[in-house]
Amino acid sequence: MKVRFTHLTGSMRGLMEEFSLPVIKVGRAMSSDLLLQDEQGLHRLASRMHAEFHLEDGNFTIYDLGSRNGTFVNGEPVSERVLLDGDQVSFGLNGISFQVNFIESLDEEIEFLRTTPMFKDMPLELLQRVFRRGQIESYPTASVLFRVGEISSKLYVIQNGIVELRSPKEEDSSQITINYIGPGQALGETTALIGELHFSEARVPEGAEIFQISAEKLKEMIRSNPDFAEHMVVTFAKYLNRSYKKLSLQTKNKLQGSLFYFDLATVIQTLINTKESGLLTIYSVGRGLIRSMAWSTSIGAYPIGQVYLEEGQVRYSWSGQLSGEEAFFQLFQVELNGSFSFEQGVRMESRPENEVIWRPAMNLVMEAVQLQDELNKLQGILPEQTTAFQLNRPTLTTSNPSLSLAVDAMYRLLLERPVTIIELVDALPCCYYTTYFLIKEFLDTKQIKEIPYA
Repeated sequence: MKVRFTHLTGSMRGLMEEFSLPVIKVGRAMSSDLLLQDEQGLHRLASRMHAEFHLEDGNFTIYDLGSRNGTFVNGEPVSERVLLDGDQVSFGLNGISFQVNFIESLDEEIEFLRTTPMFKDMPLELLQRVFRRGQIESYPTASVLFRVGEISSKLYVIQNGIVELRSPKEEDSSQITINYIGPGQALGETTALIGELHFSEARVPEGAEIFQISAEKLKEMIRSNPDFAEHMVVTFAKYLNRSYKKLSLQTKNKLQGSLFYFDLATVIQTLINTKESGLLTIYSVGRGLIRSMAWSTSIGAYPIGQVYLEEGQVRYSWSGQLSGEEAFFQLFQVELNGSFSFEQGVRMESRPENEVIWRPAMNLVMEAVQLQDELNKLQGILPEQTTAFQLNRPTLTTSNPSLSLAVDAMYRLLLERPVTIIELVDALPCCYYTTYFLIKEFLDTKQIKEIPYA
């Protein structure tokens, strides 16, 4: 189900935004899905993390997150409310307001099937026939679609969630993850019709909704519908053509998935434990794109950082303008709403010695996770991100000499004019945690002071 938010007030009045996320975060924080910003100042009534919308069991529910000025539905204050089509939601009384509308039709309900190559160019009438002959099944956490050695008898298309493919190692009976399959991707396109045995196990790690249709139903449509039969012949001809091209190229293995379902620490730990060598690329997406569809090939996706690994050890990382360990830490400190891909065998280009990482990889990950927790604590202690600071002493001195570059950059900025937390975060040559650490240290030692909010 899609949800449309129509702006009712402020400088964006009349504009519409659409989302298909299971959870929609609302607030003034830049990481929000529905960002509350307004040239007329109405956003000042909203909190940084004001509320969340949840799609739960067919209901669309709003939860207030303890906001300063409250959340209102049709003029009534609420802490939790199941919304109806056409309800009006305000963040702060007389603050930024939206009308909520639900968008759902049969065409949109089956549109996810078009994202798999088998149904990509299929006419709507045929696609509807396929949909009616199959069904959508809900799979709970840790359930299994099929196991190694079972006969392939169904075509699966993931609607929501993710499927983990695991294959047995040659040397023993244990299994390793070989790929993650997300929304719009299919399993069994080339094996179900011929009843081939599965060579991998398909497991649902976090729950999923999956469309499935039996091979017998597909064969029945091929026999009874010439248009469907022609479409299938053309589709498999394209598969065969791509296979020939792949045989003539030296291909590299790729592991990819959505960071909406897997946190970065888990992905990197998997690569460390399997002693992988290659390039991990982290992608982000623009606001409005569906998170669970945020693959590296999605329109609007762009790389925001990379990590090179050599036999399970992290050797180099970049994120924005940062490189080395600071860049690695930074990747854990931003909200990742896109995807990742890992390409085996990619060699790292020559880097300056001070950018190469030699610390043991697991120690690096443990510190990154610890800094992530410390950053969350600092963000809860320090003022809002729009708070400005100015120098309170002629110089800045930190207890950590290794942060001298960041301190110098911060001093130069404050020497010119008052600077907000947002500006410092964007400008300093260090990760978010280091910036927040310095701000707190300089506030505690009275080297800088907060400018009262006008």
